[in-house]
Amino acid sequence: MIKTLNNIDKNVLLEAINLGFSDYITPIHMDESSLEMKISAARIDLNVSVGFFDETVLVGFILVGIDGSFAYNAMTAIIPSYRNKGIFPKMYAEVEVLLKDKGITSFELEAISTNIPAIKAYERMGFEIDYTLDCYRKVEQCDVNDQSNVDVDTPILFPSFQNRLALTSLTKEVHDDLEVYTNINNIQQITSQDGYKGLGALTSNLDIDTKLINVLHNGSVKKVLTESGFEIFISQVHMTKYIGYDDSCVFRKAKLEDVDAIMDIIGEAVIAFREQGIDQWQKGYPNRQRILDDIKEGNAFVLIDEDVVAYTYLGYGIEQNYDQIEQGSWINEDLYAVMHRFVVSNKKQGKGYATKLYHGCENLVTVFGIREMRIDTHEVNTKMRRFIEKQGFELCGIVEVADGIRVAYQKSLKSK
Repeated sequence: MIKTLNNIDKNVLLEAINLGFSDYITPIHMDESSLEMKISAARIDLNVSVGFFDETVLVGFILVGIDGSFAYNAMTAIIPSYRNKGIFPKMYAEVEVLLKDKGITSFELEAISTNIPAIKAYERMGFEIDYTLDCYRKVEQCDVNDQSNVDVDTPILFPSFQNRLALTSLTKEVHDDLEVYTNINNIQQITSQDGYKGLGALTSNLDIDTKLINVLHNGSVKKVLTESGFEIFISQVHMTKYIGYDDSCVFRKAKLEDVDAIMDIIGEAVIAFREQGIDQWQKGYPNRQRILDDIKEGNAFVLIDEDVVAYTYLGYGIEQNYDQIEQGSWINEDLYAVMHRFVVSNKKQGKGYATKLYHGCENLVTVFGIREMRIDTHEVNTKMRRFIEKQGFELCGIVEVADGIRVAYQKSLKSK
């Protein structure tokens, strides 16, 4: 029997956790205090977390953390004697129903990269690997207290979700400290935000007493860590499933097999612009290689309703074309996300797909702790300008991009 865990006796849950992870790749043993810390730090919502019961015995569970419109698999386990009985897919199906009812648009998780059976099981349920997180151990280790404060001199450090809520001071506008918890057996994670990798943001902060650091796989960061005495001992993969808005409409990362459909949609837009007298996308931009690069860089997103109905680029960090802005100014110079090549199929106009595509992007931006978005369009593209302004963007000025002069907008997002 599958039930939500909102009324679970914590001792019953604790027993299932310790038994379920007793033979895990990285064995976990928790007590009441560390369980409460885990629930609080990961914002675990027991109303959407489920357990599988054999009569009164809890034999498996999925604990789900909620942050705004996305959810995270904070902890999943099945006790050894009940594995390979089809319990996990049944629990996950129930969780997805609960999340959809709650308005959640994406579900994320992390799995040990060598745990191939688990990764394959997640992939069968529609999860896709986004990136790899390398876990580092200091070669010459030191003992640490249960909690150590690590001062950082830059606000551009974003832990991945597993510890983002636990490590980052959410009450501050600028994330100026990280708290490292060692008594809940979590693998700690620190990463440098896209657009700032390779600039040495982590270099001056590595002389710290800690056993584990889990870093987004990146050549320059890896070099800094290894030169500072750290070595990789295990890796995790980060996986996401975009649950979507309804059963027929899904927001997800674009795949290489989507390129033909995306180029067809862009081709439709090129013709429409030409017929409307709009000098946008009339010089061979964006071309097929540009879209392929978007996909390979992990910044391409599509909206699916049976077929690809809309496309956009969503990136993070510094946009060089935005360094110079005329006839106005940006709202602020905070870290921002930027959208380009935003397009909906001409055959699907007027059905709300543009709004759904935009909301999918905005929800994803908040996942990474970013609170600013920027976008630009052609001055006489009045339809797109009305749409942008309807989403709450403010006109900031004029910028020059690859194929001409554009009006530029910015939106400050509210914390969720």
